[in-house]
Amino acid sequence: MNNIYLIYGDEDYFINNEVSKLKLKYKDYDLINYDMLETNISDVIDDASMISLFSSNKLIICNNCIFLTGSKCDINHNIDSLLKYIKAESDCILVLVVNSEVDNRKKIVKELSKCNVIKCLKLKDYEINNFVKKYCNDNGFNIDSNSINLFLSKLNDNLYIMTSELDKLFIYK
Repeated sequence: MNNIYLIYGDEDYFINNEVSKLKLKYKDYDLINYDMLETNISDVIDDASMISLFSSNKLIICNNCIFLTGSKCDINHNIDSLLKYIKAESDCILVLVVNSEVDNRKKIVKELSKCNVIKCLKLKDYEINNFVKKYCNDNGFNIDSNSINLFLSKLNDNLYIMTSELDKLFIYK
């Protein structure tokens, strides 16, 4: 179960950061991406279970796993194959990404909660100030509270835009 990750939440910036960390951690693995709006989970499990001729290790990232939410899905996913895969041993790293809240009432979500779960939620207003300050400090710059407030008054709460604008300021500085 340590080879299965569930990454979910409503903050795309943190979700993409976590996926990037996993890609870096398993950079020697073959990277395979699936869009679960187009692919059945049973096909992914077949791929994860299949032994490759060129490499024994795979990092499989499944985006848009809305079958883990309460939303309707156009594809009738074979959840039983995923349940069996969770209980089996595998060298493959499986990452399930959901860009919303998961439905904790579902059996599959309860089973996945025993795996590596990373919850990525939007920051509260007071947390955004700390995020900006930490981002600046991590890049070797200091910023005071007044400057943070001025910076945030010009932008919305999109972390991609904030980090992009901060990167521009770092280059200018």
